[in-house]
Amino acid sequence: MTQDLKMLRNDLLRLHGALLAAERDAHERQYGRVAPGEMLQMLINDENFQWLRPISGLVADIDEALAEERKGEPALNDEAKAALLLRARAVVEPDATLVDRYRAWIQDAPDVLLAHRAVVGHLRKPAPLIN
Repeated sequence: MTQDLKMLRNDLLRLHGALLAAERDAHERQYGRVAPGEMLQMLINDENFQWLRPISGLVADIDEALAEERKGEPALNDEAKAALLLRARAVVEPDATLVDRYRAWIQDAPDVLLAHRAVVGHLRKPAPLIN
């Protein structure tokens, strides 16, 4: 696995964190303070946070691929690499049901914008992105 995959993973994690912080702030403005454990439960179970799950799932899958490589397992094949990139692209180009929410955070939260640009930068690299 190349350094590119690790960098993509880190930038996806940063994007997830920025989006989660923005969502948490908005939620707390409307409903009041939320304890960290309660926030985790909301992230896992609340429908309002469901749209963030594909990002956390993608990060977990990249972590798994990196861990397998460290154990000496074969690197990802081209099909698996393409699937990861497709999922990463879906994060920064969400479907119609989420696009307005995502774009709003890009416009309103500088941390989200910076993290978004970093992920997009990985996706614009010439193929192969991940060797």
